[in-house]
Amino acid sequence: MAAVPAILHQTAPREEARWDPRWRRCHESFRGVCGPEVQRILWDDEGLRALVQEAFPEHLRAYDAYEHQIQRVDFARAAMLFLHGGLYADMDVEALADPFPHLAAGRVSIVASPYVENERHQNSLMASPPGHPFWRALAAEAVRRQALPNLYRTTWQLTGPQLLDAVVDMRQGDVHVLPAHVFNPSMSSPTFHAPQVITRHLCTSVWTHDMDNLGMALYQAARAGNADAAQRAVEAKADLDCRDYAGLSPLHHAAIKGDVAMVSLLTRLRANASAKDKNATTPLHYAVQFSHLQAVKLLLHTRALVDVRLLEGSCAGATPLDLAADVHRSQRSPSSAEVLHLLQLQPRDASATKLCEDGRAPLLRRRGPFALCTRRAAWPLARRGWQLQEVD
Repeated sequence: MAAVPAILHQTAPREEARWDPRWRRCHESFRGVCGPEVQRILWDDEGLRALVQEAFPEHLRAYDAYEHQIQRVDFARAAMLFLHGGLYADMDVEALADPFPHLAAGRVSIVASPYVENERHQNSLMASPPGHPFWRALAAEAVRRQALPNLYRTTWQLTGPQLLDAVVDMRQGDVHVLPAHVFNPSMSSPTFHAPQVITRHLCTSVWTHDMDNLGMALYQAARAGNADAAQRAVEAKADLDCRDYAGLSPLHHAAIKGDVAMVSLLTRLRANASAKDKNATTPLHYAVQFSHLQAVKLLLHTRALVDVRLLEGSCAGATPLDLAADVHRSQRSPSSAEVLHLLQLQPRDASATKLCEDGRAPLLRRRGPFALCTRRAAWPLARRGWQLQEVD
């Protein structure tokens, strides 16, 4: 059986000013643990398109038609591994030991996801010998899904982990799964720092093609809870509503964490309190989901819209009030009760929430404790017990 060649593929914007500050360290970590025989290739956007044109010319039009750059990046990973073989790693994957000896000869190696509520595999770490038919099957399924926009709309479904899960199910004999506790431990798990870990994913959750360095500084400050750094970035004219590829703004991340000081700062500086991610999830949706009472109060004080409905997923159509009612039924806590009471007091469109016969908001059917969205745009909520953890 053909071995996986000693090639490391990664992809990033050509301008390092657009890189997340942790990418350089992760990128260099492979040099420190892999042998000198490993060829390292860093692909940019132009190189990715050339890969697709060479590997799957019949799909080049579909590749060009993707709405988001991250979708083209996802698709091109199949092309690079089909043409050259080797190991692909996201720029925020850190290598603590050499992963190459653990890759199965003749098969596709794909890392398991530790966030099993919403995905079983991730495309953050994948490997194969060149010419493996798995990648042609993945490309074909991606193009099929693109032609069915009523069924497949999100990046997660079109080119991300949900697509990958489907093709793994189709071709199980082709796949060797790299266990998550060794190659992809959850950042909130004690195993993230365990000695047996070979690679770990820092989950920077941002593709920076559309975010300049000031936006990146603000984004990272908001996620880290660094109010001084956020203030400096805004004073330097950073875009308060800059977005990562999932559509999350700095205020979204502050609301997810319940970071009252950051929510207060960003709203005072006039960040959009009703900004929507790609599933129309607002900061208020997120704050309500976690019963972050003070964050909810701040957002309501800045007149965040209360009638916005989620687009899809198991909570499709839900407003913040719907979520508040659902969370309170589950938690029965003082904070969830007060959040629900605050939302009930807000003036809203009479059609925004359809009440049950007893006058209550309907109970939402969920697949798990965090079912706000079923897409990468809501990664933090899709990960049970998620906490922001900056890694030195």
